[in-house]
Amino acid sequence: MVRSRETSAPSKMSESTASTWVTVSNPQGMHLRPAGSFAQTAAQFSSRIEVKKDNQPADGKSVMDLLTLAVSGGEKMFISAEGPDAEAAIEALAQLVENGFETNRQSETTEITDEGS
Repeated sequence: MVRSRETSAPSKMSESTASTWVTVSNPQGMHLRPAGSFAQTAAQFSSRIEVKKDNQPADGKSVMDLLTLAVSGGEKMFISAEGPDAEAAIEALAQLVENGFETNRQSETTEITDEGS
């Protein structure tokens, strides 16, 4: 994964910006479930989060916006955040992408049982 971090001086007392390039490691790219995981993680932060692919911007907290980017596995995307928790947001989102959008798989997996037995 190629990662660079840019942090600028805060424009307001509690505002900062951070950004990074990430390579999508999930072979299927950012389809519905990864986009949902990304948006859910982004929503945990108060910073404004934007994702770009080929200069096309998307709201990082919107599943539909993220899906419009059509990011395939192996492609790079640029994540930027502006707000009081920008650095933490970028770190969490970059790690999520780096891990193939894997979250706590146990909580996402539903056990199928045979109710007829």
